[in-house]
Amino acid sequence: MWQSKSDNGERVSSTIARGTCSIHYIRNVVLEQIALKTIREAAEYITEYEPVFLYLFAKQHKLSIANNMNQAKKELEKNKKRIKKLDKLFAGVIQAPDAKMIQEVQEEMLNAGKSA
Repeated sequence: MWQSKSDNGERVSSTIARGTCSIHYIRNVVLEQIALKTIREAAEYITEYEPVFLYLFAKQHKLSIANNMNQAKKELEKNKKRIKKLDKLFAGVIQAPDAKMIQEVQEEMLNAGKSA
């Protein structure tokens, strides 16, 4: 595994699994220049093709919203079905003539809650 270690802010040496390699290093200034150059090139590319990036971003955003909406609708339908089951079970409790029947309905309610 490669890791970097800073040497008094002047250079960065690599650490490989066995130890530190003090012979091979990159000066911080050079590393900063490479990073800055890469960032500038990316910014230029994005600026040049800005309409394309905006279009792709908008398209992805719409897809994301549509997926979230579909998931929410599925969850809503699932919850509506569960509420209907619970309403039936509650109606059974109200109409139950004895304690044994009430216990059976309670067990059904518990099982319905576990399966949902």
